[in-house]
Amino acid sequence: MARALYMQGIRPGDVVLNAWAYSTHNGAFAFDEALYRWLNCVVLTTGTGAVTSSRRQIELARDYGASAILTTGDYLLHLAETAREMGLDPRRDLQIRALPNIGDRALLEETFGVPNYASYGFHEVQWVATECPARRGLHIFEDAFVVQVVDPESGEPLPDGELGALVVTELYKTGSPQFRYNIMDLSFLYPRERCECGSWLRRMGPFAGRGDNMVKLRGVNVWPEAVGRIAMQVPGVAPDYFVRALRSGNRDEMVVSVVGEGDPGGFPRIADAVASRLKEELGVRIGCEVVRPGELDGWTELHSSPKPKRFRDER
Repeated sequence: MARALYMQGIRPGDVVLNAWAYSTHNGAFAFDEALYRWLNCVVLTTGTGAVTSSRRQIELARDYGASAILTTGDYLLHLAETAREMGLDPRRDLQIRALPNIGDRALLEETFGVPNYASYGFHEVQWVATECPARRGLHIFEDAFVVQVVDPESGEPLPDGELGALVVTELYKTGSPQFRYNIMDLSFLYPRERCECGSWLRRMGPFAGRGDNMVKLRGVNVWPEAVGRIAMQVPGVAPDYFVRALRSGNRDEMVVSVVGEGDPGGFPRIADAVASRLKEELGVRIGCEVVRPGELDGWTELHSSPKPKRFRDER
């Protein structure tokens, strides 16, 4: 992880804001370890906007001359908008010179005037690969990971260049090592050859979607099936739902539509109850709308398909 942060532009001695959530998810702590122990950086452990307000995050970044703010690309763009509301220019008044953030590359680079390199990793194994300035694939840290691409259905290995599910084996962890872990993220492998940057490290393609329905929402893995199951536990909700992932205001959002029982006048109360239950159990805010019986049939194809559809990605 420290090498990946270095490749993204962070250097020893830098001040870095860590705005990831400090919780049972190990991401924030792993970043701290990489920055403090291996890069000798000063880490400001601000946590998310729910812990340290967005305005305060900007004040800290400006006062301490932070070179990077670790968070989702969506939240970083929100912080940029907050800076503008404070009368600041994110590019001129902040000293950001590294963007190790996953999000809208073009908008991040335009906002901060710094290159944004693609990367790939996930909770169970950490940071697997990072793009170099040549931008022809992501270099896999092969001394730490073995990456394979397999057919999502059969599990059989696929040839170079063919899109399939990523299977990752860790070579360095002792606490919770993963062996041939099929994360069901889709990508492909480049042929083994020397990159324009000079590296011989194997390259993989960028994240190209999911082999199942999982959505990463503000750093949290969310399965639409889990959203539906939780929503249908709320009193007043019938056993029918449909989940949509969509893009709104430079960030990924998720909305669950459920069928309400009884008087439609009580639907707003049911929607609030569902949203609160989802936030409590999943730790991320998900919108809810309540509709009348039959109004979801066009989406779920309940009466025309042998298996009802429950999810659509509209991003």
